[in-house]
Amino acid sequence: MLDRQIACNTQIASEGLAHPYGACVGRTLMQEYDAKDIRIRATAMAAAGSDARMSGCPMPVVINSGSGNQGMAVSLPVIAYADELNATREQTYRALALANLIALLQKRYIGNLSAFAGRCAPPWARFAALHLPARTRRSWRGSTAPFARGDRATAQPSCAAKIAAAVNAGLLGWAIAQRSGYAFGAGQGIASDDAEQTIANVGRMGRDGMRQTDTEILHIMLEQKRENCS
Repeated sequence: MLDRQIACNTQIASEGLAHPYGACVGRTLMQEYDAKDIRIRATAMAAAGSDARMSGCPMPVVINSGSGNQGMAVSLPVIAYADELNATREQTYRALALANLIALLQKRYIGNLSAFAGRCAPPWARFAALHLPARTRRSWRGSTAPFARGDRATAQPSCAAKIAAAVNAGLLGWAIAQRSGYAFGAGQGIASDDAEQTIANVGRMGRDGMRQTDTEILHIMLEQKRENCS
């Protein structure tokens, strides 16, 4: 299963980098920033996969929690770092398994459908950071909590930009935890001193707190579609 995730998701990411799909978020990252920087490549691969998928590419994607975008967001940055660090096959499998399981845990609290964007970036993007997951998750969740979904009714090229933002936030959370040991804690927004409680808080916000937001987003989208048709 993990071999298939590596093969399928890497192939569609390469397709998204090679051709101008959608908003070309992945291609733009590679062209405008230092493509030698693994952080840029990891972000660009995840975004490029979504560029292609959300704009008509028929290549298959291995999903997570029922979502192709989540499957790519959770796997492609890990695959990029595995290549960069010359990780063994077992290390890569372990990292991917952990990434997928964390995403499933997060989705458990959010629910099958919500206004909240389900872009599960791996918060411990480097294999060497596996001893810092709790601090990193709190920092990452604290910086990405405001993202609304806005793409429930139809496929959107903007999904690639959301994925890029989520991966960047994951990398920033890892860097903060590694460099300073700091993490957002209780009393700072919806963050908690407990990593899983923070994830549960985000799920509650997406599942319950953003119901009205979801309705308004859909109203705006429908109004815009009617205006375009007229």
